[in-house]
Amino acid sequence: TISSFANIPYYYYYANGADKSDFMPSELLRESLFATLLDFPILVGHLVMTGDGRAKVVVDKGNLNAPEFIESQSDVHFRTLQAAKFAWSALPDGVATVSSMTTASAGGVIKFVNVHVVRLRENSGVVIFASVPHYVVDGVGYCEFINRWAEVCRWMRAGEAPEKTVYDIWAIVQVADLDIAKNSRHGLENSRIAHEH
Repeated sequence: TISSFANIPYYYYYANGADKSDFMPSELLRESLFATLLDFPILVGHLVMTGDGRAKVVVDKGNLNAPEFIESQSDVHFRTLQAAKFAWSALPDGVATVSSMTTASAGGVIKFVNVHVVRLRENSGVVIFASVPHYVVDGVGYCEFINRWAEVCRWMRAGEAPEKTVYDIWAIVQVADLDIAKNSRHGLENSRIAHEH
């Protein structure tokens, strides 16, 4: 049970080798993240305690749990991280925005997606911290989510995705109404998009 309330946090390093002025633009990263959530509606749910002491994740179309997406600038250069072989000790301060254990944010809500984009010195690259509670997905689900985000980001960069894809609530409702939970590759357990332990 304790492991269920641990986070799955990873750091991703991207070098701006071509010295692009618009390297991994903020708007693209944010919009592609929100678009990806259409395939993972459980990640915009809330953790709800039941009367019998159990917990479940419920997606409420009128009260979605938006991801935390923040961005900051660092004085650390990508070359410094590379020279340190990407050791954690070389990371800029404050990259990880959540701890290894799942806790509520300042607003009292447990966020299911925490992303921190750190832009490195002289636009030399980007570090992305992304964390999802193990309670919601396992390691395979986490990797599928991150890979899908990267895929959607590439599509949108190429202009192949819809211009406006942020929180299409009706798409989430359709997933719930199809009652496809038992066959879902995202591990949804019933047509209410609930995940229980």
